[in-house]
Amino acid sequence: MTEVEVSSPAWACYDQAFLSASVNRVIRQVLQAANPPTSLEDLLSAVLLEPDRSEFPASIGRKSNYIAKTYLALGGREFDQRFLKTCAALELIILAFDIIDDVQDGEAILTGQPCPGRLEMAQWINVALYLIFLGQQLLDTAEAAWLEGTGARLRLLLNQRILSAIGGQANDLSYEGRVIDLKTALEMTALKSGSLVQALYEVGAGLAGACENVVKLVGQLGWNNGIISQLRNDLHDLCAGRVQNCTSEEWIDGTDIARRKKTVPIVFALNHVQAYPSEAGRVLQQCYTLTSQSYAWLDLATYRQVREVVWQSGAPAYVQLIMAVHKAQADQLTQELAKMYNIEASVWLSHGTA
Repeated sequence: MTEVEVSSPAWACYDQAFLSASVNRVIRQVLQAANPPTSLEDLLSAVLLEPDRSEFPASIGRKSNYIAKTYLALGGREFDQRFLKTCAALELIILAFDIIDDVQDGEAILTGQPCPGRLEMAQWINVALYLIFLGQQLLDTAEAAWLEGTGARLRLLLNQRILSAIGGQANDLSYEGRVIDLKTALEMTALKSGSLVQALYEVGAGLAGACENVVKLVGQLGWNNGIISQLRNDLHDLCAGRVQNCTSEEWIDGTDIARRKKTVPIVFALNHVQAYPSEAGRVLQQCYTLTSQSYAWLDLATYRQVREVVWQSGAPAYVQLIMAVHKAQADQLTQELAKMYNIEASVWLSHGTA
């Protein structure tokens, strides 16, 4: 594979667009070298390129940004081949898990629309497997350039976090059609979202040469920020204004309720159903306990009714409170890391953002 030219950016002039372009270039090169069959190539292009196939979508590169900011904050200097290959590998692996998540939720891949046919779903599972092993292969080539012992340590941490995320998804699937408590919902969020961002922070710290204790602290910061990010997404989904009938080709901005997903605010509402008028409470419970209709999107009238009940339950205020708790924990870790490295606390990521 052709080596990508890199520079040595100081933290103050870090350019996310430069990083994304460099990581995307590595992905293009590894895909070209892998030479997938045409049947796979078309599907890979569908998830890796914009509709005109001229460039990668903005989502490819966001995970690398987590790694880069941690890496630079802890003294990393160059976006060299080891760094770029690692970022590209994790972009591919996490994209694969996003695809698998959509398949399990019965959605069209990365579009938020309803379930496609069985054949298409089977094809996407194949794409996800291809991306996972392509990412693992890329990690293998990146590790050859790592300091002795660093690659193995980070690989172990990465695998542990991915297994935690898979466990969270397994729990999510097993609770389908059941009303769960808030503790369980928060645990699922921590496993599915917190663990993956934790892994990205830990990889960034490890690439910068941080010791094991610092990698652990940075991982805790990432775990908190990952949870904050997911809870913010849950709230944003409730605030989405545009809605369309589920038979329309246009889809709503906020889809968690329409897809009957058990996000934390929705679980909060389900656990406080006794406070609602009987009809509203009945509709809410029915929507989340009918396993035979788990993949059936709600009609527009029901969507609006359920959304109103969730808002009236006080769920948004509860979620903001939980976010504040994790923000306080992240602040404490940020200050500790800033003192250890004699850097400004503002160098670290904004809470829950990439």
